[in-house]
Amino acid sequence: MKRTAIDRRTQKLAWASGLPWKVAKARVQALAAHQPLIAEASRDQAVLECHFLHALARPRCTTLHPWGIRSVAASTSRLVVTFETVQSNRGEGDDETTVLGLMRAVLPLGGDSGDVYGIAGARLRVEDGTVVLRRFGLNAAIQLDGFAPHAVQAAAMRVADEARQDGMAPCQQESPERWHACEREYMRRGTTDWYETLMATSAWLPSGLLRRAPLLRAVGIPLSTTAWTDADPYGPGELWKVDQEHFEPQAGSGVSHHRPFIAMLTDPECGMPLALEHEACRCATGRCDDCRVYLRSHGRPGRLEMRFTRRADFYLERAQSTVFEFERRRRLYRRLPATFR
Repeated sequence: MKRTAIDRRTQKLAWASGLPWKVAKARVQALAAHQPLIAEASRDQAVLECHFLHALARPRCTTLHPWGIRSVAASTSRLVVTFETVQSNRGEGDDETTVLGLMRAVLPLGGDSGDVYGIAGARLRVEDGTVVLRRFGLNAAIQLDGFAPHAVQAAAMRVADEARQDGMAPCQQESPERWHACEREYMRRGTTDWYETLMATSAWLPSGLLRRAPLLRAVGIPLSTTAWTDADPYGPGELWKVDQEHFEPQAGSGVSHHRPFIAMLTDPECGMPLALEHEACRCATGRCDDCRVYLRSHGRPGRLEMRFTRRADFYLERAQSTVFEFERRRRLYRRLPATFR
């Protein structure tokens, strides 16, 4: 670790957020010594980020970074997410890209059955030359960096055209300034009442994960990141399950490769208010292909299950299309020290 307190805190923030060193250091220097390195979202902001991570949870195309997120800059009422711009040819189509996959995931589309796909009430705006996602009724904003506004608008128009061809209503294009009729009916029927309540109850959890998404690169050489949810069987809120597929060169040596990640995720300065509940670790046996860690917060609803799925060499030969791509993934790996002092 770095020697001075400023440099030590900067290193933590750079690991957790993916921000460049100079940017991270400037943010640290603007904070008091006792302030957390990553601000916790307001209630409205956490709800929007919860919906956003739900939309991103199962990427439509293969990305290099976890969920395609290069870096995150967080404040109480705003989140700036910088995405990678690398095109993948292993998504839903030969021309699937990160921006197109993102538009498919977040833009609300009304279906024939009365369902709304995407984030109901979400709208994209170009504000001061940047693309911002907002949702009606929430004082919150997610700024989407890494894409030119015209690329986002082109992807949004393509999603709208495809939706119309499939008999669906593109809510953004047909009702940009207010709730679309199908969205209002969707909400009025109570289709999402219980689900909205469930998500809002523990929205701090996916919000915290999203704000630390780049930290997943510290588990191992990243291959893919997926997540899904269930209702928490032990209390209100959601149980989030995150599966980080990776390659770990030292796997099988008996050394736990995921414990430094958990230590950083729960670090008092840059982590989340989570405590270890249970660990199903097989690193000591040399078979660390499917370790699981369960965490929860005392006094807050919601639980987290982290799955660390290690892929062996033979799988990499099938999973990686080229040696060049694997080398790019290898450079993303951020090995954490055993301690952070």
